[in-house]
Amino acid sequence: SFSGFTNFSRSDSLTASIAGSDDLSGPPQISWYRSSEPLTEGQLAGVSWTSGSSLTISEEGQFILYARLQDQAENVSYVSSDGVILDRSLEAPEITITSAQPSQNIYREDVAYTIQVTDPTVGGSYAGLSSVRYEVLADGVVTQQDTYSFGQENRQNSFSQALTIDSASNNSNQVSVRVYAQDNAGNTSESETDVQIDVTAPQISVSYDLNAPENGSYYSQTRTATVTVLERNFDENGVSWDIRNTEGDQPVIGAWSHSAANGISDATVHTCEVVFAADGDYEFGLSVTDAAGNTGEYGRTDAFTIDQTLPEAEVAYDNMDSHEDGYYNASRTATVTITEHNFRAEDVEFTFTGESTPQVSEFESIGDVHTATIRFAEDGNYTFTMDYRDLAGNRIEEFEEESFVIDTEAPKVEIRDVEGANSGDVQPRILTSDTNYTAAGVEITLEGLNHEAE
Repeated sequence: SFSGFTNFSRSDSLTASIAGSDDLSGPPQISWYRSSEPLTEGQLAGVSWTSGSSLTISEEGQFILYARLQDQAENVSYVSSDGVILDRSLEAPEITITSAQPSQNIYREDVAYTIQVTDPTVGGSYAGLSSVRYEVLADGVVTQQDTYSFGQENRQNSFSQALTIDSASNNSNQVSVRVYAQDNAGNTSESETDVQIDVTAPQISVSYDLNAPENGSYYSQTRTATVTVLERNFDENGVSWDIRNTEGDQPVIGAWSHSAANGISDATVHTCEVVFAADGDYEFGLSVTDAAGNTGEYGRTDAFTIDQTLPEAEVAYDNMDSHEDGYYNASRTATVTITEHNFRAEDVEFTFTGESTPQVSEFESIGDVHTATIRFAEDGNYTFTMDYRDLAGNRIEEFEEESFVIDTEAPKVEIRDVEGANSGDVQPRILTSDTNYTAAGVEITLEGLNHEAE
């Protein structure tokens, strides 16, 4: 009888022995026939038998061994082996592991892949697969596994299975897929493929060397930002800077440095310095996309101003006609001009001393130029100085104190001790009255019939 190909051999040859008995007529005559397919009793009657009770088979392939036993009375009976497969080639099952390749060979989600196992056909036959086993390892630890077993009755020479690597359980750059296969002849094989999975977005932080601004956001010095990114699969080309400066100049972005754990840990540190040296109103932000395509956002926009330029102040007067050094006989108006980008009028400090306080106008601004007028209308001695710091704390150069006098009142003169007609000597007295009297400014003239003017 034939019950399937259930006998497998990996030997160089296979020896078969046939024995029979008959209680009445003694040992029967034995002959054999080898067939690659099952035969019926009717088919066996027509084949060419080979006499003998043993044979050696060395050709690879599958076969069924039939035996014919005939006693002295010419009674015939047939027996058969189960199917036999002789596999001398030791060719193991062939394993193929396939999956779609992501950008830069790093996945950021579950990985779909296919196992394909084939038992080679040799000499028109194959042993058939016995079992296929796979396992997924992350950092050397098995996270997924399964085994598929196959019966010998219905031999299977190929197997295909779609599987999924769970990204959450295998978030590592050291992920391996291993497949083991064995056929019914005992031939074994294994195959392995490496996978990198990264589902963690980069983490971004920014720190600054200067953190004590004037007026909330103004700095009078170069400010440096240190950008820190925690990421296992960092890609410098994935850094997207979002930097704006009202004055157009951009900061200097330095080179990135990386810690030794790059490609191993999600806490791998990558740093870069950004130097804001040029004046301007800045807005600063960034995002980072890693090699797997995960994007991390800084999540905020830092706004601040760099102003390292000193403000400039000038004072010009409408009346420069001084009769004596610092003395004016008419009112004066000073025009104060301050050139500054980050200007605030209330930060300008005027200091006056004198008998009266001059009139100071509001500042008018055109771009970075800001002007105000100071009217010195009342008579008096004036001392004037000013001080100013811009919003970043930059101070104007020391302003030299200015002093002058406004005197619009004419001096008073009185002549005494002179009568209309006089005999003898005349000794007139001249009285002068003026706040800003100076003897050099007194001129006396005598005129008469007998005198020339003197």
